[in-house]
Amino acid sequence: MKAVIRQKRVIRVLLLLFAFLLLGQFLALYCRFGLDKPNAFGIVPLFLFDRENNLPTLFSGVQLAIAALLALGIAYFVRSQQTGKARPWFIIAAVLSYLGIDDMASIHDHIDLAIMARVETTGLIHWPWVIPYAILALGIMIYFVPFFFKLPVKTRLFFATSAAMYIFGGIGMEMIGASHAEHAGEDGLQYAIYTTIEESLEMLAVTLLIAGLIHYINHFAKSLSITFIPETSEQSNLAGDS
Repeated sequence: MKAVIRQKRVIRVLLLLFAFLLLGQFLALYCRFGLDKPNAFGIVPLFLFDRENNLPTLFSGVQLAIAALLALGIAYFVRSQQTGKARPWFIIAAVLSYLGIDDMASIHDHIDLAIMARVETTGLIHWPWVIPYAILALGIMIYFVPFFFKLPVKTRLFFATSAAMYIFGGIGMEMIGASHAEHAGEDGLQYAIYTTIEESLEMLAVTLLIAGLIHYINHFAKSLSITFIPETSEQSNLAGDS
């Protein structure tokens, strides 16, 4: 069996799902601020971008998992070619996996609590988790500079645009929202707009990254394939070897 990944079709589906979630977010905001219904039969918590354990969180986690699996597939392909350049792809897969886990488990919130218990922060770093994450992001970017400029031009464009959108959304807009929340709280419409922009940028950034990974596979790793070996066959092979 051969699986064919069509870049345009995958991205079209992801964009349609994002549009559905964004429409749900606007509906949730209308119910919450226009109709003064903070729950609205469960619509608000189900779609609100700044809530956890709902449809937007699930979508973000699934997208990051897809991106991580694609990067992992490229890493194994590159390693099979014995070029000695697979490590950056494995690191990309690991970073994406962590971001997916963080998105689902809110690890950064626990880091927030740990730092705030020891240091008083205010303004743009009202939520201080952005400090270690920004340092880590800078370190990763510096590490990947040589690798980045060895990539094909179109792949570099996909990756650079995706990274810029994700960092600006995840860290930049988070800092703007934190500064606003410190003075006005998190219950107003303006804060909800900040979180809408933040989460939208993150989701679209990962969609763009997936497009870049699929493009790289289709053009530079055409022989990449995944084989599933049944457990019985694997046991037979092991028995034959012994």
